[in-house]
Amino acid sequence: MLCIRSDFRDGDVERIADLHTKGYANLGPRFGAPFDAYVLETLSEANLKARSQDENDRTRIWFAELDEQTVGCAALVDRGERAQLRWVVVLDEARGNGIGRKLLDAVLAHAKETGFDEIYLETIDQLTPSMTLYERSGFKLLSQKIMPLWYGENGCEVVMNMKLS
Repeated sequence: MLCIRSDFRDGDVERIADLHTKGYANLGPRFGAPFDAYVLETLSEANLKARSQDENDRTRIWFAELDEQTVGCAALVDRGERAQLRWVVVLDEARGNGIGRKLLDAVLAHAKETGFDEIYLETIDQLTPSMTLYERSGFKLLSQKIMPLWYGENGCEVVMNMKLS
């Protein structure tokens, strides 16, 4: 049975990092240790545990649990005027069940409910399932640029956004 939860629990930061390690493991060496370190750095910057205790903070993370196993996550990070979609991942064994869609729908509903007019995301090219989900949901391409990425080489950063009002 699928459950989508947004309450923050002890160990959730580690769950996000673990989901990324497992979810990107088969995508090649650029998603190895440097990627894991990058994800941990972004989680540290977001300070999710402290933010989850501030009832006025619009930042929130959702976890997909299938048969009591965590199989995916997605987050909204409050960036002031805009919301940022972060840490979207669904494990391979759980794909094809609409979990990514349900997580994204939860993020978008929360963004609208909490008064954001726009949501954006930053990703890289070559993540076809993610890009397909974003485009079908209404995200539009803002920019693509070649730049140094976490794995020490140049890659293509993709920025997309969606107007919510």
